[in-house]
Amino acid sequence: MTTTPNKYTIESIMEGFDQVDAFLLAIRELIKAGKVVNLAGLDSRVENLCLSIQKSPNEVKKACIPRLKQFLDSLDDCEEEFVTVKDKGN
Repeated sequence: MTTTPNKYTIESIMEGFDQVDAFLLAIRELIKAGKVVNLAGLDSRVENLCLSIQKSPNEVKKACIPRLKQFLDSLDDCEEEFVTVKDKGN
């Protein structure tokens, strides 16, 4: 009998954070290189991650707070990198 992985465990949610972090890192590198950036898929990844967090037990939610803050910092970093590259182009 096969079991379906529980997407509301701390391990699966942290894996989701790792995937989003890797995506944002790749985006920052593309921005730095002056490449056109395609953010397609980021919104659905973040939405799925947030839904998993919402449906998880309270102890998992609490454990996610530092990673959520890190995620927001990564988004800020992407924005700053984009603005820096854009300003260099003007």
